[in-house]
Amino acid sequence: MRAGLFALGVLVASTHAVPRNRRHYHLHDHEKRAEATQVQYATDVVTATAPDVLVYVDGNGNPVSTSYYGQPATPPTSVAQPDTGAGSDQGEPPVPAYQPAQSTPAQDATPTQYSSPAQYSSPAQDPSPAQSSPVESPASSIPDGYIGSSSGDGADSGSSNGAHLPGHGASYAPYNADGSVKTQDQVTSDIARLDGYSTVRIYGTDNHQTGMVIKAAKPMGMKVFAGVFDINNVASETQAIIDDAKDDWDSVHTVAVGNEAVNGGQSPGAVVSALNTARGMLRAAGFTGPVVTVDTFVAIIAHPELCQNSDYPAANIHSFFDGNVGADQAADFVQRQAERVSQSCGNRDVVVTESGWPWQGSSNAAAVPGTAEQSTVISGLKSRFPDNIVLFSPYDDTWKEDGAFGCEKYWGYMSHGAD
Repeated sequence: MRAGLFALGVLVASTHAVPRNRRHYHLHDHEKRAEATQVQYATDVVTATAPDVLVYVDGNGNPVSTSYYGQPATPPTSVAQPDTGAGSDQGEPPVPAYQPAQSTPAQDATPTQYSSPAQYSSPAQDPSPAQSSPVESPASSIPDGYIGSSSGDGADSGSSNGAHLPGHGASYAPYNADGSVKTQDQVTSDIARLDGYSTVRIYGTDNHQTGMVIKAAKPMGMKVFAGVFDINNVASETQAIIDDAKDDWDSVHTVAVGNEAVNGGQSPGAVVSALNTARGMLRAAGFTGPVVTVDTFVAIIAHPELCQNSDYPAANIHSFFDGNVGADQAADFVQRQAERVSQSCGNRDVVVTESGWPWQGSSNAAAVPGTAEQSTVISGLKSRFPDNIVLFSPYDDTWKEDGAFGCEKYWGYMSHGAD
């Protein structure tokens, strides 16, 4: 699936302040035109006078095209594109820089827990893939034979290399429209509607949500894909998961340490360090299942040390933000990117930890929101991925802002006949 080497970068700058406390703010322009094999990340920031500007540059740093968030992308037309063998007949335009990761509502129990602003510019500390080298994990923190091994002891490690999420998972954010965390009764009601799903993925630990979701999911025969959201608060959040689990580790499938942290501006080394800290605490507390870090497929391909230090590769892949992909091509796109991640991670099985399609918002070139389009995508993903996928998302996230293309709130597919 890989083409010859082709490197283009993007310089991103904004004159506006970056919004805080937004847990899932998908400005995923990093996934647009993402078929290129190698990405060169520029470290110089070009200041723009318009808000949220994307400036495409060639390998020599020469600007070739400009686009704006919330507007359909305009790919460069003057730069020859390679034949990727996977995208359109004309090849794929350049890969933009990393964009913001998720944030949580402002009312979190620990006010500073998720207060770090997202970054719109490509992080200066990230080397290009050619310069990147794996970050080794301390041997004592990883069970012998677990990472990438058939002898692993991880939860449901049914594949040849430890990556196995049975059936379909569903992502879940237990927040009301005003940003407050839902009650146990509300969480139980929401989870009860997810009959037929094997796993429910959550992202953080505020207000004991891990314990609430475990309590709701266990009677349904579902497991919980728990999450440490803020890697800068890894010890506290990991301890919150340990406390909420109450030694019921059979109910926890995986613990993710960070969600799109490198995509959001953290260094790969910092993410791996947090991953190892959490793994050590979890092993000491009796959890023997997978511990991973989740990032975008672009970030993982550029920094394979993220999957090399995870118990399986865990990638968010959203075809809507590519701009070249319509609803009828979305499942193919996701499978193609999962294969690229696998190749970058030593041909290990990949769990797609987010994928879906919005039912409302503005079009992103060929990607058109809509209920019919969403139904096509969800059906295609379920067919193409009988397991190893978490669908995003059963319910609309009304507590979010509209975000890029006005679609951020509107990914909930269960209200529109897509499930």
